Amino acid sequence: EEPPGAAVLILLTSNYNALLPTIRSRCQLVRFFLTPPTVLQNQLVEKLKLTETKARQITLLSGGKVGKALELAQEEDINSESIIPDILKRPQLIKIFKIAEDLNNQPESLDILLTWLRDILLVKQGCNAEILTYPDKFSELARLASSYSRIQIQDAIRTIMETKNLLQRNINSTLALEVMVLKLIRL
Repeated sequence: EEPPGAAVLILLTSNYNALLPTIRSRCQLVRFFLTPPTVLQNQLVEKLKLTETKARQITLLSGGKVGKALELAQEEDINSESIIPDILKRPQLIKIFKIAEDLNNQPESLDILLTWLRDILLVKQGCNAEILTYPDKFSELARLASSYSRIQIQDAIRTIMETKNLLQRNINSTLALEVMVLKLIRL
């Protein structure tokens, strides 16, 4: 209840609201922000001697999280994420539960799905391949972009972000992901 005067306790959380109010009232909040993409990309090139292309891809996949970027930089082949997620290929209704189960087992797949949707939206807007997360998949992205409207892509991104927020709460993650997959398929 009352630590000794010389003690400093540091609590880390990615979800401040998950802490009990009695705990939060005794804490001083210090926020840590995501690293800006240009800073992270430059550091990956400078410190780890990565190519500009690989550093840009890692920066986008990590979402500004330094630990995630370092983890991705250690992987031999980060292109394992360059397989187009099944959900974007308009799967049959029967596959919904399998896709939701896979997403539940690998929650980072939602971030990867978001990078694919980002790339599809950028291709839809007519951008150059060099700013994409998956520039080597430009033709496949262009094919996917032609089958979605901008509003559908934006709605899909919004749906995934809402689901990610729900997953940070104490909810049934499988159910939330199944609902998300159903919504994405309807788009």
